[in-house]
Amino acid sequence: MAGKRNRIIELKKYIESLGAVVKIAKNKAGGNNGRFIYKNNCLNIEISDKLNEDEVLSSLTHEFAHCVHYLYDKNLCSLNFIFDNFSDEIEEELINITVQTVPKCYAQKLFSLKDRLKNVAADYNKLIKAVYPDFKQSQPNKTIEKRIKYPAKYLLKYDNVRCFNKVYSVKKLDIDFYYMKDVDKAYIKLKSAQRHIRNINSRINRLNKYYNNKSELFARCFDMYCSDIKCLKKFAPKTAKILDEVIRLNKVPELTKYMEIYNS
Repeated sequence: MAGKRNRIIELKKYIESLGAVVKIAKNKAGGNNGRFIYKNNCLNIEISDKLNEDEVLSSLTHEFAHCVHYLYDKNLCSLNFIFDNFSDEIEEELINITVQTVPKCYAQKLFSLKDRLKNVAADYNKLIKAVYPDFKQSQPNKTIEKRIKYPAKYLLKYDNVRCFNKVYSVKKLDIDFYYMKDVDKAYIKLKSAQRHIRNINSRINRLNKYYNNKSELFARCFDMYCSDIKCLKKFAPKTAKILDEVIRLNKVPELTKYMEIYNS
């Protein structure tokens, strides 16, 4: 434990020698394990106060990779400082690393919830089509919408709304608006399910954008290079070979020095 703690201290000192401010276990790192930000003309790395030493070491390595990337490319878009030819094959290997390292539970929950909502929407759609055979989910039904009066009409756009000091919600639709036609209530519930599906799609798109951007791909790769080179060579053999060359030939001195301290 003391050896690992000393390694973290030495790595922190080295990163700070590059002009960065490194805060370990000083805050929550914006709700992440760690984060790299360029702020007030200064490189900043923050590591969450909720991590054990193994996680601190991994997060510090990950954020250091972002820091190095920034030193060579302020836009964090190009990996030319590492790869002379960033081919589709290299990108596929980096994505393979992501598949191995990123926790799958969160994404799985999103996709499972999306599937459940699609089934719910399909049931409401079936009920509505029994009354309006030409009904299409993608288009508003003016006949139904005209029949729905306020405050229930608010629920076509919102799941919850306060009106006249009372809160109305889609969940209590059958109680508060028991007198409405079943098809009208099904229409409101369908709109709610569609809103939730759109929100989930948006979250999935943000995840894809985050996990597949080049700086994140490189940071996860370098973290694995340091912590589990055998795994890296298994899932990204060409990338591992290139990193070996880059570090051995001191092509990116910051990475070479970091590895010397990491392995000392």
